[in-house]
Amino acid sequence: MSGTVDVLCLANSEKHGQRCLAGIRLDTGGWIRPVSTNEGGALYEDQYMTECGKIPQPLDSIQIHFEEYSPRFHQPENWRISDDETWELLDSDINEPQQLALNTALQRDGKIFSSEGSSLAKSELKDSLSTNSLTLLRPQDPQFYTDTKEGSSNQPRTAFELDGYRYDLPITDPKWREQVQGDDSDSLPSIDDLDDDQDVLFTISLGEPFEGRCYKLVAAIFSLDNGLIVDLL
Repeated sequence: MSGTVDVLCLANSEKHGQRCLAGIRLDTGGWIRPVSTNEGGALYEDQYMTECGKIPQPLDSIQIHFEEYSPRFHQPENWRISDDETWELLDSDINEPQQLALNTALQRDGKIFSSEGSSLAKSELKDSLSTNSLTLLRPQDPQFYTDTKEGSSNQPRTAFELDGYRYDLPITDPKWREQVQGDDSDSLPSIDDLDDDQDVLFTISLGEPFEGRCYKLVAAIFSLDNGLIVDLL
């Protein structure tokens, strides 16, 4: 069913040279991933550029026109966008609807996508009843580093904990990837750089199948005033 949806953007990450966006619906609080008809559903800049010429960033509220629900076995949140309509930037502030959406989406305990480790088997995903390939979390003790391998590009990564489980995942947030490709690739931000009244949040996405597995990716890293995070009863 086609129509417009107001979305709180929580990721605008790199995907095969294009971008993969994701966010929370401001009407229902559910996750949604806008996709195109391109291979893998990646978006080109002219498809996600807003009417005012701004590229959506995490915590921007945007209005998107969708054509139809387009789920895949590893990404059930996918909706195909309309190529005939330009996205609209609605707000860049966190007001009550955005705060409610953030707190509803925030994963506070349990395993990421109900599994330990960095990936899930493609066969396992096809046989599962999972309805989640996106999550928002507040990582515990995140450490950032650059993985350097001969013959390949530097890759930013982060090791962190959530509810007693330890993860080590690649970062596809474009700002971080640009930083490790530069001259100062050995210097990545630290959790210590944040003000005392801020928390760091990660948006985690499940990537495309690769050699029979789908890998967990840190699609966005951003900070938020910790007073906006509340306990939900």
